[in-house]
Amino acid sequence: MAGFSGGPVVAAAAPPSAAAGQTQAAVALPPVPELMQALAHGRSARARWSAAESLRQHGTAAACAAPALIACLSDEDVDVRVSVARALGYIGEAALPAIPALQGLLSDSDGGVRWAAADALGNLGHPAAPALPKLVQALDDEEEDVRGSAASALGKFGQLGLDVSAAIPRMSLLVGVREEKEWHVRRAAAEALGRCGVAAAGAVPQLQGALLDEHPRVRAAVQAALEKISGSAEPACQ
Repeated sequence: MAGFSGGPVVAAAAPPSAAAGQTQAAVALPPVPELMQALAHGRSARARWSAAESLRQHGTAAACAAPALIACLSDEDVDVRVSVARALGYIGEAALPAIPALQGLLSDSDGGVRWAAADALGNLGHPAAPALPKLVQALDDEEEDVRGSAASALGKFGQLGLDVSAAIPRMSLLVGVREEKEWHVRRAAAEALGRCGVAAAGAVPQLQGALLDEHPRVRAAVQAALEKISGSAEPACQ
């Protein structure tokens, strides 16, 4: 294996905190055991966060790396914490022991880490339900990406039939331009409400008002949400 001090195991154009929500182009991934070694023993932060990002791209095939990833949630480097937290949301049930730590990262001092933690919790489904109150709080985060990620996570919970009633009023406000200036957060809130189906019926007035949003992608998300809510016979969308 190449020395870690010479660079990351796989090349990456930018650290994860600088590219929240973006996906890397397809690359040939190193094997999981090699990446686990890089994550645990990489001398540079770049080697560690690059290894975590590659493990994320492996998906559930990297389930055996869960303990190594969890151990790195407290890494001193922000970009490592971002990559590790996000990776845990893609490797399946093996990541469930990370839920308490991910919930704690919703209070991390770095917005990128909070974004990644919300993203991971949303992907972990029912077992992550204890994080719901903190995700609702994250809808008021000062960072726009965190607000959007929290809304998306709550929408996924609602789609699974979890009780997200505490989040509906706040997400309803986020679809309005007066409350939320960032169009991608308004879109995320609308999409999340749509996933909640009839459980989000109380948000219909706000969604109807948002049909006049200045951004076409927000308007499309709002229209889709209204159709899902009106067409839902169950709390979760099918």
